Amino acid sequence: MKIALHDLQTNSKIAALLPYFVYVVSGVKSVSHDLEQLHRLLQVARSLVRNPHLCLVPYVRSLVGSVLYCVLEPLAASINPLNDHWTLRDGAALLLSHIFWTYGDLVNGLYQQILLSLQKVLADPVRPLCSHYGAVVGLHALGWKAVERVLYPHLSTYWTNLQAVLDDYSVSNAQVKADGHKVYGAILVAVERLLKMKAQAAEPNKGGPGSRGCQRSDDLPWDSLLLQESPSGGSAEPGFGSGLPMALGGVGPEDPSPSVTLADIYRELYAFFGDSLATRFGTGQPAPTAP
Repeated sequence: MKIALHDLQTNSKIAALLPYFVYVVSGVKSVSHDLEQLHRLLQVARSLVRNPHLCLVPYVRSLVGSVLYCVLEPLAASINPLNDHWTLRDGAALLLSHIFWTYGDLVNGLYQQILLSLQKVLADPVRPLCSHYGAVVGLHALGWKAVERVLYPHLSTYWTNLQAVLDDYSVSNAQVKADGHKVYGAILVAVERLLKMKAQAAEPNKGGPGSRGCQRSDDLPWDSLLLQESPSGGSAEPGFGSGLPMALGGVGPEDPSPSVTLADIYRELYAFFGDSLATRFGTGQPAPTAP
């Protein structure tokens, strides 16, 4: 399998077979009961994306759809609590991020498509918690601005339902509660990244509100893993190009209201997480300035 994946990643003569490989990857929907097969199909997709000799632009939306399926769908395999579908979702989220950083400049509206898919799942209370987890790790993988645009504004609404799950100590709720803790942890990690990056953006000489947001590798979650995802010879520090919607104001429902200050964000997050937040700022009123 490793030899085949390496060949997919480096072979310059497989362009004619690309439609076939993309079709194979789309088979994730028919093997949702088999985590091993899902992992293999994601590995195929990852190898194709990392192959510098292939032009994937016509197939990006299809690949994104297959990867989003692994990130967001309940999956038959997730019924068994012994199946580690969480790792599958984490890996798929990283791959989704890598596809975006690689082809976001070349595929019009890709950012909106991905954000809307994640937002719809997160805002749907009928969806199972494993799907909400996928939406959170997907947003985190896209960078702190995606967290600020989608997750943070929705958190106050979502928190009520999540807290109800976490506060239910009945035996029948044990598995759902365990899933709820997974979501809680994913949200905590994502908002910690948001706080860190907002704080860095507020510091002198580290970029301000007008900076291009995601230029530094610090903007990306799971830094070392994403660096491993970088194509051979490519930059390990992706950034936004002029054609990406992140630089635009109108991206649909997830377009935020005027930027919220770091202090306001921290106060609200502290009300949710309390001392679980590793980042520390003051929560009181600003100190009065000297006359």
